[in-house]
Formats: sequence, C-alpha cells, structure tokens
Amino acid sequence: MFGEYWTHLRNEANGVKMDVLYKAGRLEMQWSFSDQRTKLKIVKLLKQRAAKYQVCHTSVCFWIEVDGNGWLDLVKA
Repeated sequence: MFGEYWTHLRNEANGVKMDVLYKAGRLEMQWSFSDQRTKLKIVKLLKQRAAKYQVCHTSVCFWIEVDGNGWLDLVKA
C-alpha cells in the first residue's frame, strides 16, 4: 500500500529538503540531499517500486499521481 511505503520513504529521508510542485495532474517531488548515502537509499527504494525518477547532483525528482483505481501511487518508469 502506498501510504505505508510513503511513511517508510519519508522516514529514510529524515532531514532532507523537500519541494513539491503540482504539474499536469501529478505531484513532482524534488528532494535535495546533503548526504550521499541518504540519497542512494532513496534511489534504491524508488527502484524497488519501479518508480520513474531523475537524479541530479544533490537531488532526486520523482512523481506521484492518482492511479486507475483512484489511489495515490508513484509514476512508474
């Protein structure tokens, strides 16, 4: 379930700067990291869920949308 996953993802990203934009019906999450290990943990968790994401120098972007059943979920790669 996405809610449990989201809680786990946020716990792993403790202390990370988070920016959220709403574009074209999706939430665009941009998380900026000062710690490379934390960034790699988040990337690993996104990969495990087959999420679409983009890594920049100190940040990771990923997207959340409403799925076909009306539930929030990660945009798939």
